[in-house]
Amino acid sequence: TQTPFEYVQDKRLEYAMAVIQKGDPELKGIAHVCSFSDIASFSKAFKRKFGVPPSSIQKGTKKKPFFTGYCE
Repeated sequence: TQTPFEYVQDKRLEYAMAVIQKGDPELKGIAHVCSFSDIASFSKAFKRKFGVPPSSIQKGTKKKPFFTGYCE
C-alpha cells in the first residue's frame, strides 16, 4: 500500500509524464509546476517510478512552448 505522500507524488509524476510526452521542453518548469523543489529531486523520483530519466522521454518528442498548467 502507498502512503498519502506516495500517492500524491505518483499522481504528480504521471502528470509530468503526460506533459513531457506532449512535447513540453522545460523540465525545470514541469518540476516546479508539479511541486518538486528542484530538477534533481524531480529527475530522481521520475526515474524511480518509470525506470528512465525524464530527459530520455523528452528526446523522443517534438518541442512545444512551456506548459503553464497545474498538477491536479
